[in-house]
Amino acid sequence: MNANAIQEKILSDARTSASDIMRDANEKAARLRDAAEKRMAAAHSRLMMQASEDAEAARLRMERMEELEERKRLLSDKRALIDEAFAQALDKLEAMPPQQARAFLMTEAAAVADGDETVILGSKNPGWFDDKFLADLNTLLQKQGKPGQLTLGNETRDGETGMILAKNGMEISCTFASLLDSRRLDMEADIAAILFPDRPA
Repeated sequence: MNANAIQEKILSDARTSASDIMRDANEKAARLRDAAEKRMAAAHSRLMMQASEDAEAARLRMERMEELEERKRLLSDKRALIDEAFAQALDKLEAMPPQQARAFLMTEAAAVADGDETVILGSKNPGWFDDKFLADLNTLLQKQGKPGQLTLGNETRDGETGMILAKNGMEISCTFASLLDSRRLDMEADIAAILFPDRPA
């Protein structure tokens, strides 16, 4: 084989090799592009799915927060109406006719007194108290087997209707406000059922 033939053979082989290399490189580049596009598509899909899930989670959180706020408002409104109902009940109790209030407070005091306390009168609506009240209450206490030695204190309790039994630094309140308050827990469910018949208590 002469020199020209050898040179032509080398050039031909080089062109073939270069062509193969370029083809392989193009195929590899295409595969890399396809893989990159698939990864990008998958990442985009994941991001979109995550964004959708996040948006749904945010929507659900907002709904729960709105429901909670609405429940708080309803409970606040219910509490305000119940408070108003008890305030009206207290007004009616404190406006009770003197003789009726006298009998009621005597019964309440006799149930809780030891019999030797000091009686502190409330300054509000004092018409129920008369000169015979303590004597009658002491007589009632003696019939119950108690000392019957209640005495009237010099002080009065502002803003209260009724009396307080004081002894050794301790006080038992027999005012209309405290008596109503002591029954409030038991009465609230019944009052709520009357005020809100179509709602759960």
